[in-house]
Amino acid sequence: MSEKLETIKAFTQVGLNRLERATKDLTPDQLDWKSCSEANTVRNILTHVSQEMHIYLPRIFKGDWSY
Repeated sequence: MSEKLETIKAFTQVGLNRLERATKDLTPDQLDWKSCSEANTVRNILTHVSQEMHIYLPRIFKGDWSY
């Protein structure tokens, strides 16, 4: 794995660890909170982040957009 890819992987892991610590004890009410009627809920935002991590980053890392 290239040095650049290793750096991206390390920063991604740091971000995921922080996200896990920040969200692991959220209640269902907290997950369903949104700042205003037009905003997404915390749950929706976390779902979006999860999709980015599990779908798009592997495609970038592999250099294969069909992955």
